[in-house]
Amino acid sequence: LAVAAAAPALGGNRAATTTSYVAAATNMKSCVTRLYSFGLSASGQPVELTPMGPVIDGAPASGNSLTATENGRTVAFGMTPCAANDHGKAIIQTIGLMTDGGITRQWTLPAQTFLGSLSLNVPGNELAYVTRNPFESTSGTVRILSTSGPSGPAYAHSRVLLASRGSMVP
Repeated sequence: LAVAAAAPALGGNRAATTTSYVAAATNMKSCVTRLYSFGLSASGQPVELTPMGPVIDGAPASGNSLTATENGRTVAFGMTPCAANDHGKAIIQTIGLMTDGGITRQWTLPAQTFLGSLSLNVPGNELAYVTRNPFESTSGTVRILSTSGPSGPAYAHSRVLLASRGSMVP
């Protein structure tokens, strides 16, 4: 289960909440994931659990592979397909909630690429993400992608912000 916070509420009548959340729940047996929005009551109980968008093939790419804008209108998430013929590609998908709640963009990463943290900026027009080679645990690359750009290969549509051959931690 992955969770991203979004505030204010994503719509509906959440008078008792000041923050809404987006969660990804995966059925590992059938390898599909569903996004849900929900709030918390004053007593901390979940309220208004609402499915978002379509069921997505695959499982979350990592524990930090879900992010939402502050207003909750854009959600980005990284998925790893379960099908053997996908050769371990991670897929970054963005959902624009202001339209029909469907997947509006999809970018693919090269095979054998580890997808780490995702982060949307406040208006949701840029997505930062971290990738690394799974065989080189001390190197990584931070890239930024325009969420209004076309679908396709993630590297072709993003630019490098930081590349490290050693530890990314000072």
